[in-house]
Amino acid sequence: MRIDATQLRQRIVELFSEEELRTLAVDLSLDLDDLPGEGREARARELVAWAERMDRTDDLVEQMRRARPGVQIVTGRRVLMRRRRPVRVESDDMADGFTLQQAQLDRLSATMEEIRKATAQIVTQTALLEQRLANVERRLDAIEGRQVSQRLTWTLMVVIVALIAALIWAMLRG
Repeated sequence: MRIDATQLRQRIVELFSEEELRTLAVDLSLDLDDLPGEGREARARELVAWAERMDRTDDLVEQMRRARPGVQIVTGRRVLMRRRRPVRVESDDMADGFTLQQAQLDRLSATMEEIRKATAQIVTQTALLEQRLANVERRLDAIEGRQVSQRLTWTLMVVIVALIAALIWAMLRG
């Protein structure tokens, strides 16, 4: 059953305080602070809009019923939202009763399939890039290791030269 958004918003404002609204949102796995607006009416409006966008209106009504058992949350009126109302397309190449919503679902399904394919390609490319990065890191480690080894060699040479110079100095003095 589709519920009138205005009626639902009004019932939320009538039945719930700001703090209870926050609890209602948490029960829907939503942080009320993530929604725009200040005050109970604005929060109620945004909560209903969020529920519609996420197709969670029925969940919202169910949480309201749990919070207020015995209170009628909405009347039995069925009100279709304008943006969700199917539009009949009169066309010879479409089966009778086919609606624009079905065509939109088909386009959405095709788009989602393209996204899945693109995602698979991205995952593959990412794996290749990670392998290349690991190779570069190994090469850098090898280069860095050689540089450390060269620094140690130079240091040892300086120490040996200093020791030889000290020995020569000691021999000349003594």
